[in-house]
Amino acid sequence: MGVRVPSRPPFQFLPIFRTPSLIFTSPSTLNRATPLGVLQQKRLPSPQIQPQFSGNVFSVPQVNPVDRVLAQIPPADQVVLAHFFKNFLLSGEPFGFTLFGNKPMTLCALYHYDAGTNTEKPRPDVLQNTLTFLKYQPLFGNTNFVFKIVKPFYYTLEKDPSLCDLMMLNRTACLGVIDKNLPLFRAHFGPNATPQTILKLLEATDSPRELLGDSMLCGILFGFGTANSQAFKRYTQLVSQDIGPKVPLNTPTPPHEVWITLGNRKVRYLADPNARPGPGFSTAQAELDQLVQTFNGWPPDSTRDQSPIKAPVFRNLDFHPESLALTQSYLMQKAYIEQIYNRPDLLRVVTQQLLQPAPTLARPAVATQVSRYWVA
Repeated sequence: MGVRVPSRPPFQFLPIFRTPSLIFTSPSTLNRATPLGVLQQKRLPSPQIQPQFSGNVFSVPQVNPVDRVLAQIPPADQVVLAHFFKNFLLSGEPFGFTLFGNKPMTLCALYHYDAGTNTEKPRPDVLQNTLTFLKYQPLFGNTNFVFKIVKPFYYTLEKDPSLCDLMMLNRTACLGVIDKNLPLFRAHFGPNATPQTILKLLEATDSPRELLGDSMLCGILFGFGTANSQAFKRYTQLVSQDIGPKVPLNTPTPPHEVWITLGNRKVRYLADPNARPGPGFSTAQAELDQLVQTFNGWPPDSTRDQSPIKAPVFRNLDFHPESLALTQSYLMQKAYIEQIYNRPDLLRVVTQQLLQPAPTLARPAVATQVSRYWVA
């Protein structure tokens, strides 16, 4: 019998497209000598199915796909995977929104910052559990989801080659969001690029940051919204590396200046002196001041600790229609993932979801008009 999962909330899933099937390769080892692992195709034995003879007809009993996969995973590794799914994919990082929702792409560092040594170190438990999962990935076949170990998105300590990220792609969601914003992606990948060719490049790369080369395209694929991603790109073009001094909250500040609260202090973001102001602004500082007043983090701090599910965190334009719709969608997806998180058969539910087939090409991509909000 199939696994019953909670009813889906009424958030809008992206349309299904169809793309040629690809061969999935997974890393078998990961060490300092081979930071991204040795990618090998794994062939795991299929479960033995005994044919049944009835009269003059042979019949093969139907095997539930979830049972077929789990039958090939030892019980000890099933415990590891259940822990990995619950405490990393669903609650540790926002992979659940890519797995059960419509977030196209999620990246997570498989290392952490060690304040004692001022260095970044691998997370051996998470890394080992990740490799255990990737070892069994070929059992799922060519599905809607791609998992891959890639180079770190943030190059804070490039000198350590053992650091890496885990990338997850929802193929259907990626095709949909690229198609929706095709003019922006073609500006980077060329006029003949299609959602299918861009997705193939994403699946093949070991450095998404170098492939995309643009904070706006990264934000769109991370599911942060087009307007938010365009605004963040403009923010990075305007802001200087130098941030004004932090002052106590009760310190009077000039009325024509914009100061932002950070904890128990106030700070002013300073514009790059070489930045050119956009249309309608006399100075880059005036444009930056207006932007930071409406460009806040989501979810708010007060909502982050009320649930074990970690929602996506990004800069959000207050009261922008796309931002409001995106916020509502993620809140509903979060509630749905919470139901799955609390299920005793979580391993089976996640396994069933991972078995969703890959989309296949249904129609050629058509570029659609996108918002030009805050595009430099």
